[in-house]
Amino acid sequence: MEGTSAPWVVARVKTLTVAARKRFVSPSSEYVVEVMRSFDNSYAVVNVQERTCSCGRWQEMQFPCIHACAAILFRRKDLLNYVSAYYSVVKLQAAFEGITLPVDFNTITNDDRSMASAWTPQSCSVA
Repeated sequence: MEGTSAPWVVARVKTLTVAARKRFVSPSSEYVVEVMRSFDNSYAVVNVQERTCSCGRWQEMQFPCIHACAAILFRRKDLLNYVSAYYSVVKLQAAFEGITLPVDFNTITNDDRSMASAWTPQSCSVA
């Protein structure tokens, strides 16, 4: 998927690769591994074939978490092949197609401007 991946996806995979190489991987079966962090012995169980991790991030984001990256690298596979196609340039462009329309500031009335200025992040804070 590298040729079709968004540039930020490739950059994120490279960053995760560096971090994942610092994890210890202990295989349980052909596709299941335990990934441990050395300094606190925390671990996660990854199933590369089912694309799952016990931390839940891989399933939720459809993008390999650090544990999945360590497991995939341990298996000597390309991480980009495990990133969902939804992160491809084509899918991302399609997701945002037709959504963002430019604003013609000449057509905004004073009422619209006062409403926009009344809304600020401070006025909508959650206590």
